[in-house]
Amino acid sequence: MKKFLRNTAFFLLPLLALMYPLDYLLSKSLAKSGTAAEGEISVWTDIYEGNINANVAVYGSSRASMHFDTKILSDGLCTPTYNFGITGHNFWTQYYRHTQYLKHNKKPKYILLSMDPFSMIKKVPRDNISQFLPYSLFNNDMAAYTKGKKEFSAWDYYVPLVRYVGQYQSVGIALQNMTGKESAKPLRYKGYEARNEQWNSDFVKAQELLGSYKVTVDPEMRRLLHRFVAECQQQNIKLIFVNTPQYYESRKFTQNSDDVMQELKGFANRQVIPFLDYSDSPLCYNKAYFFNATHLNKTGAELFTKQLVSDLKKQHPGIANCK
Repeated sequence: MKKFLRNTAFFLLPLLALMYPLDYLLSKSLAKSGTAAEGEISVWTDIYEGNINANVAVYGSSRASMHFDTKILSDGLCTPTYNFGITGHNFWTQYYRHTQYLKHNKKPKYILLSMDPFSMIKKVPRDNISQFLPYSLFNNDMAAYTKGKKEFSAWDYYVPLVRYVGQYQSVGIALQNMTGKESAKPLRYKGYEARNEQWNSDFVKAQELLGSYKVTVDPEMRRLLHRFVAECQQQNIKLIFVNTPQYYESRKFTQNSDDVMQELKGFANRQVIPFLDYSDSPLCYNKAYFFNATHLNKTGAELFTKQLVSDLKKQHPGIANCK
């Protein structure tokens, strides 16, 4: 038995010794990508490398990452901004990204939190999980965040290379970067993703087939939002909630969207948090400004952000640093 264990150790130790540097090279290369995981990896890289120096931070889902143009915000408010919107994830992941941002970077003065009826639903982090690959190994914070989620296991966080099994696209991008072949333009500018696309009715057609949907606010998400607000208040970070435009016809697919938004507005009012609501903006009634029912295209995002800058400067002049 001792001989077997000794022989096994002689076999495994060199293998493990080789796995770690390979994992390091693969992760380092993937972290440089501006396109991998829909551009999300580039945001995580900025966070973990401490590259962010923003006075104004934008939080939310894809309706944040695609609606808040950071260049227009920065130029209009005369202050650095960064967009942390994360596609396909609810407030649970948004809060985790917030904790890592503050852990590795200077805190912002303001956070613009994009809120909509789907912000508080329960959702496991299955979408686009490849975004976590470069920074997972020995990351106890991430391991704790994903604990109990079937897409992840302890092996992913504590054994090199295991999490890359089956991740062919990510591995391919990493190898391209190693050879200097990834030439695609980065998808994001300081977290903002411009979608230069025309209207696509696939979402509306799908919703018509599925019928209306009733949003259920998850109690855990509600408690987490309360915790987030309390922590921001303790750290003297000012919050502003924003409900960005969506195409008006999409509202009919959500039975209780008004009720959910009233709850969020009521909470904001009790916490003395400004709530800017653009659900009835003129943009909402023109398909030319959307690429689907819930997301503005590049033109729409630019118009919305310009309006937002104007409103912020009028209603919250302290956010701007223009002379």
